[in-house]
Amino acid sequence: MKRIIFALAGIFMLTSAHAQVSHVSINKRLFELGQHPSLKLNLVSSHNSLKKVQFSVRQADGEERLLSEPITGFMVQVSGIDDVTDKNAVLVVKEYRINRWYQVKVISLFNEDMPESAMDRHYTADRLTPIKQGTQVSNAVLADNKLAVALGWTEDPKPLKSIAPVTEPQDCQLAFNGKESLWRVANRQLSAWKVSPYGAMLAIFEANPSAFNRQSIHGLKADAILRCPTPAILEKYRDSEASEQQFSAMK
Repeated sequence: MKRIIFALAGIFMLTSAHAQVSHVSINKRLFELGQHPSLKLNLVSSHNSLKKVQFSVRQADGEERLLSEPITGFMVQVSGIDDVTDKNAVLVVKEYRINRWYQVKVISLFNEDMPESAMDRHYTADRLTPIKQGTQVSNAVLADNKLAVALGWTEDPKPLKSIAPVTEPQDCQLAFNGKESLWRVANRQLSAWKVSPYGAMLAIFEANPSAFNRQSIHGLKADAILRCPTPAILEKYRDSEASEQQFSAMK
């Protein structure tokens, strides 16, 4: 009997470690380019609650997490408030498994010429792969950068304003042109700050609370003036895995 119990427990643990979202696709797009996102999605999942499934729209100027509402057992409607102005915008689907968020699907919203399989190769990597601080970034981050280049989301070729050392935060201001995403601004600081991209975004958010709409880390204002985080703030986000988990849990 004990052997049977242990075997069943092992099967349960193994099953829970695998993806619970077995299918997701767009049933109907309810908006056009330049409008608020609204979609009906086909969703096959063994999750009992949508709290363990996350939907967001990623475009050139940032990423917005979408509100979700079940329609039937196999259909959900998602919507947001930020206009989708990028023709290469994508829908990103994540699920929560064993104390981690995993990116399981990326779907192009407008660009039908880009094969879905190609996008999957860029975005389905485990985003919680530990990294050595200050030396390298995870495969998922590198994949994001490769896809950004493929989609034309390259850095502004104009020279950036000089940035004061992080040890002098009172005189330090981050370069920001009003059109960049927080992800892009944060990625420029990695070598200097010795934190992960998610740690850098959290540090910028904490150091500049008034620079974000609705106190949301996804709502960077176009006219924001960004101050450098203090060394004390940066120290709080040295752990790359903890930083990514904290970022994923934020609204």
